[in-house]
Amino acid sequence: WSTLFPTGYSGIDINRDDTVIENLTGQLLSYSDTSVVCKINYCYTIDAIHTDGSVSRSNQVCDLAFSTTAPSSVNNISAQINDDNTINWYWLPPVGEDVKYYKIYSSSSVLSDSTSVTNISSEWNNDASNCLQIDLINNCDVPSGLIDPVCPLEVSRYFNSDGSVTLSWEDYLGWNNGVNGYALVIYDQNLIQQDSLLLGSELQYTDPLPDGNEQVSYFRVWAIPEDASLVPSGSNIIEIIRPPVIAIPNSFTPNGDNINDVFAITGKYIESVELSIFNRWGALIYHVNGSSWDGMIGGKKVPLGTYIYNVVVKDFAGYEHIRNGTVLILKD
Repeated sequence: WSTLFPTGYSGIDINRDDTVIENLTGQLLSYSDTSVVCKINYCYTIDAIHTDGSVSRSNQVCDLAFSTTAPSSVNNISAQINDDNTINWYWLPPVGEDVKYYKIYSSSSVLSDSTSVTNISSEWNNDASNCLQIDLINNCDVPSGLIDPVCPLEVSRYFNSDGSVTLSWEDYLGWNNGVNGYALVIYDQNLIQQDSLLLGSELQYTDPLPDGNEQVSYFRVWAIPEDASLVPSGSNIIEIIRPPVIAIPNSFTPNGDNINDVFAITGKYIESVELSIFNRWGALIYHVNGSSWDGMIGGKKVPLGTYIYNVVVKDFAGYEHIRNGTVLILKD
């Protein structure tokens, strides 16, 4: 404002909506009112107070409060991948921010242009980027700006030469205070939990070849947040189907000495075997829903020599494996 300060001037009162909000001393010509709420209309007058008690009041000026200060970004986001190839996302609004709505973006589309909730679902594609970005819009219509993409915890696998399986994943980066540790949950083929392991900060796990016949297993990794108020993040459930081990001898001696007397199909993760034997001209001479042949047909030994076999193995996962080859019946 502008004015001529008369003799006997004692101070200035700032009035907002007919209420004094500040008493100023000295010959001041400006005042900043920071105790306002954006998008509310305020009306101001200024009173010059004289020592004799008289008051000189200014004209009234009204305006709409606003802010250009960007709010804090969302920095605590959790993600859980579901069995139906969707992702549930959860986040917390920044402390002290008045949120009007969020804009949510996935890697390929806009999930929401305006939502006030703090959770949303998106599709999960194992062959694509599944990350999320959030823009917070406050009550003053000021955006925080898009955060860096937050990606769900995704587990991949590879088989080792010894039959074991190694699972690996990237560090989860969705939380401001980081990850406290990772946990691995192991399920059987019916998705019944069998075990859980705390892995600390490790980003991979090698599952040894099981002692029994557990051919099919499922695994899920959980990221545990350092901030206990946050929701843990869960990975995709990954299926491990270990290939069957099928051992087929190339010769046998059916002489009754209990040493290599039988042509037998053995191995691991074998549920059933169908065995067919052909002579050298391709004629079927023996067929059984079983895994062995004693070298006899109709109670008589077949001649020494080379025979053709066809083996159909069904494993515990329900897959069929076909093997063809020759077996030699040796002299007693």
